[in-house]
Amino acid sequence: MRTVRALLIDGLFSRRTWSRLLYLVIGMVIGLAATIVVVTGLATGFGLIILVVGLPLLWGTMYVNLLVARFDARLGRTLMDPAIPQPGSVPTLQQTSMLRSMWSFAISGRAWRALVWHVERAIVGTVVVSIVAAIPMAAYGLVVQSGWGVLYDAAVWVRLLAILAALSLIALIPYVVDGFSHLLVTSSRTLFGESTREQLAAETERTTTAEARVDLARDLHDSVGHSVTAAVLQASAARAKLATDPAFADQALAAIEDQGRAALEELDRVLATMRDEGAASRSTQDLRSIDELVATARTAGQPVTLTQSGDGGAVPTPISREGYRVLQEAITNAMRHAVGAPTTVSVAAETTRLAITVVNEHGEDVDPQRSSGGRGLAGIAERVRILGGTVTSGPTPDGGFRVHAELPYDGVNG
Repeated sequence: MRTVRALLIDGLFSRRTWSRLLYLVIGMVIGLAATIVVVTGLATGFGLIILVVGLPLLWGTMYVNLLVARFDARLGRTLMDPAIPQPGSVPTLQQTSMLRSMWSFAISGRAWRALVWHVERAIVGTVVVSIVAAIPMAAYGLVVQSGWGVLYDAAVWVRLLAILAALSLIALIPYVVDGFSHLLVTSSRTLFGESTREQLAAETERTTTAEARVDLARDLHDSVGHSVTAAVLQASAARAKLATDPAFADQALAAIEDQGRAALEELDRVLATMRDEGAASRSTQDLRSIDELVATARTAGQPVTLTQSGDGGAVPTPISREGYRVLQEAITNAMRHAVGAPTTVSVAAETTRLAITVVNEHGEDVDPQRSSGGRGLAGIAERVRILGGTVTSGPTPDGGFRVHAELPYDGVNG
């Protein structure tokens, strides 16, 4: 019984049915009016295209056309289905090439798809209104005929069957409305949804943005982490020597100030890039900054021995930049987990690859109470993997730690 009621009665008296029907009726009016205005404007605009006023008229016509389509789609999301997409926005006119941008929009796909939408709305609305209006009339005719019309002398069961048929016709109204509503929703996705090219471009942009944010996070971790680690070690040394060696303490404090300033500059760069929502503006530090990196570690109390071979200037820029970050994090790792332990750094710029090795002897952790490890080694692995290289890391037999990375030049443009 409930199923019969749901099929014959509930849909007819539901708010959903009548809000959709209202949208279809309004669409008929909007579609007819918009189609007439746009077709008239286009005919006039193309007729006057050889004159100056023709192009602005075309642009204005398509501008109104798209604005009405956006309003209609917004109304559809309220009255019919939230899945109706929003048509594209009107592009801004370029001051330097205004006529070209007017023409580009007037013939653009988004503008003409909006016109197709208006035509379809007018046709669908007209059809639905005609069907919905005809159904009650046909039902009334059946009832009248079964009562005192041509079926007056028919058997009772024939009259009852005619009444039942009339009621069944009335019950079809929600299904007619739903069917055409579904047609419009599907069509709107085709007309206003992103094309395959637009989807690919949007996905590419999202991927690029995500990759840029990952790069920023790695840069922030490596650069700021190195500066903070060095500052912590320098502060510890300064406190130990403050009473007995004021000059050393003063030098350490100056180094802390430099490291703090460097960390702030890196933070400003990263935050500025994130606010712009664009691709990351990469740091300019590369292998040419190795001496400065090593000097910072030495100032922090880490005895670092540096060995370089090959022509570092011939290393492709991306390899040089990422190699510096790998080296920076490896040294930071030694400073954190082997405070004051002798550390050997080897950088070899070979013919086809860059080889980096950082080995520290056994030492104490700068913060033994730290509850969890950092992301340094994982960041090194990510950088090297992206460039198609290899990295190995692990303890040495004497209780120290070794990080070795090889970054090939293949497939990288300098």
